[in-house]
Amino acid sequence: CSASTGVAGGALPREQKGAPAYCKYWCQYPDQTCIKRTGSPRHRLTAASPTSGSGSGRCAGAGVVLMAEQEEEEVGDGFWEEEGEEEEVYSPEDLKPVAPDTGGDESLRATTAEPGDQDESAKVEGSNTAHLFVFTNDKAGMGKVDKSKVNKVVYEMSKDSAYFAHASSQDKKNDKRIHDLREKLQSLSLSRRSSLASEVSALEIKLEKQRFCRRVCVVVDMDCYYAAVEMRDNPHLRDKPMAVGGIGMISTANYKAREYGVRSAMPGFIALKLCPELIFVRSHFDKYKETSDRVLTVLRQYDPHCRMMSLDEAYLDLTEEVSRRQVEETSSKANLEGGAQMELEEMASRVVAELRAKVQEASGGLTCSAGLAPNFRLAKIASDVKKPNGQCIVPFHREAAIAFLHSMPVRKVGGIGKVMEKTLKEVFGVETVAELFEKRLELFHCLTPKSSHWLLRVALAIHHDDEAKAMAEWKTAVGDGEDAAEATSFQSV
Repeated sequence: CSASTGVAGGALPREQKGAPAYCKYWCQYPDQTCIKRTGSPRHRLTAASPTSGSGSGRCAGAGVVLMAEQEEEEVGDGFWEEEGEEEEVYSPEDLKPVAPDTGGDESLRATTAEPGDQDESAKVEGSNTAHLFVFTNDKAGMGKVDKSKVNKVVYEMSKDSAYFAHASSQDKKNDKRIHDLREKLQSLSLSRRSSLASEVSALEIKLEKQRFCRRVCVVVDMDCYYAAVEMRDNPHLRDKPMAVGGIGMISTANYKAREYGVRSAMPGFIALKLCPELIFVRSHFDKYKETSDRVLTVLRQYDPHCRMMSLDEAYLDLTEEVSRRQVEETSSKANLEGGAQMELEEMASRVVAELRAKVQEASGGLTCSAGLAPNFRLAKIASDVKKPNGQCIVPFHREAAIAFLHSMPVRKVGGIGKVMEKTLKEVFGVETVAELFEKRLELFHCLTPKSSHWLLRVALAIHHDDEAKAMAEWKTAVGDGEDAAEATSFQSV
């Protein structure tokens, strides 16, 4: 933590009257230790002022940003604004490249290391511990990154930190749950499987009655939003790897930086190891908010009730708008039924393309990507498929929706994070949504009814707006004990 000394580390937000100081990641000052603040991605400092006590006050190595301690939901580019807290970024100079001492170890660059220079042991450990960090998960534009090298860098810079020790401790607790679930899975008898098959089949029929394939749900997501605003106002940054943030943490990175494995929610000092040429830019939330308001004005022309989930992401229901336009081009609404299915998809795609063009014009050239689908869960996943500056449509019928979702890794589903991903893989051998459906009987045998019901709904590509509320009510209902612990690991929407 840099505190008042400016030493590279986590940025401390301004203290408010009567409020404790916070550090945005685990650090190891000589006279203080960060502890987890339940339910928050921030951490309370348990000791006095960072500048009190002996020592230089330098963060002892590798405190890692805990951007998504809400374990089951990855934090997006709009995190800081959503938390109502502006980051204080520490950087040598705004808009200037930072070239820290890499010790001559070029293997620390994710895209340039030679195999002979790599520490194989660190690579193995990096792979084994990658699930402890949200910023080792892929984002759009990172498809060609050598993940083993990124994981190696993250491990080497984090292995001695207090956060790593805490995360490893939590991981061991999850390993105990995994062990218990494996033992429970072994008890699945043929008679129990037969009764579960009847029970799950009846539930599937019930859930299918909730399916509605005529709704046009759209998720619009601005491309690397904060970075895009900065590149718009500083065109010389467009072809250079840059990130909004600082040594403490990165709010977002442009696509050039992502080629090195740099991404949002990653500590800046780790990002610099991956990409020594990385340029840090201070955040300017006044600009982000003003541009977001302009985008919202455009979106409300299509859906007056659209929901902005953050400064850079919006959910729109375009069912009425698409239907209205279809009526204008056809003799009656009957053309929307049966054989006019392709017309519905074509019109929806046309409307979204028009919307995106208007957003680009209103925002001063910023691009956005979009996902179109019969429900918002599918639309959210689809919004990431054609990034940047593209759109993906999930066909508006049952078989196509299921096929689209079944091809995805389970981690792509909102609500499935690093803990749940690991548990599904190590207990049930589930890595894709298709496998989630195939192992539904095993899931119903081992998990609580609410957990298994939610996962079945996911596997069937069924979703509705009341689900988040229902899940929250269930979490309250399960109370304390093992069911509550399982709820924490297995339920989040």
